Amino acid sequence: MVLPKGNPLIEKTVLPFADVNIHINNLEQQSFTGFVKLELYKVDGIIFFTHGNIVRSVEMDETNSKVQPLARLLNRIKRKDVSLSTYVLSPRIVGVMSLLFSFQPLYLDYEVKAKELKKVMSTLEADSYTGIIEVVSRDGTAYLLIDKGELVIDSFAREYGQIICGADAVSKYLNFVSKEGATINIFAEKHEEIESKRKLIEEELEKIKQLIVKEEKGFFKQGDIFWLDEYIVQEWGVRNIKNLQLELETPDGVVHVVKGATAKKLGGYISATSASLKKIKLKEGDLVSIKPTR
Repeated sequence: MVLPKGNPLIEKTVLPFADVNIHINNLEQQSFTGFVKLELYKVDGIIFFTHGNIVRSVEMDETNSKVQPLARLLNRIKRKDVSLSTYVLSPRIVGVMSLLFSFQPLYLDYEVKAKELKKVMSTLEADSYTGIIEVVSRDGTAYLLIDKGELVIDSFAREYGQIICGADAVSKYLNFVSKEGATINIFAEKHEEIESKRKLIEEELEKIKQLIVKEEKGFFKQGDIFWLDEYIVQEWGVRNIKNLQLELETPDGVVHVVKGATAKKLGGYISATSASLKKIKLKEGDLVSIKPTR
């Protein structure tokens, strides 16, 4: 799935971590609406803003997208420079695009002309789909957005980058596609399914904790255990503490499943022996993300 560009503010500018943070803070202060794209290793990090508020942060590749805490995305670029792009959009467009984590492919490489296009649009409207329509024609590639079955129309702009959204522009473009034909790809989902997925994701995000790695120097401590404060496990509502397993993500984005155990007064730290840390390439002071496995 390709994320359509908006109006470029900055495009493919390589910045160190400190400058990325400054840029994000500036966008918040300037009531920015649009998204920031961070080109990470094998994936992209997308941060959506509406009026300076961060709506959602998403990690995506060519086929999948997954909602992630912003801190988790930024943690991956602390030790490196990153290529950054920033695109301006309207609030309604951000509202649709920030739901891409829930979209599924409805049509892939589907050739349409007049009758086929009307049929497709009627289906999207009848089933209240929200999503992104990629249209490949002899004039190039453009995008239309649909929100609960209605094409997104913006009163103040003809288009935002690759996204056609002005009322007249959308009408003319649909007429062009009906006459000339095109190939479309549609990634969308029904409204009720989006709400269900969003609720589940928010529940999962609440479980993710950012903890600082601490080396455990206790002589009799087991070498394969990661200790964390008992209040965190209580907050998760884990019943079988003896078989506690954790998903632990390193600063480089590698996820490991490790054995967990509770301890008192660890606060914002997670501790393990030197051998355990070395095994998964961690050192004291690293910031990791953890959550219980299902």
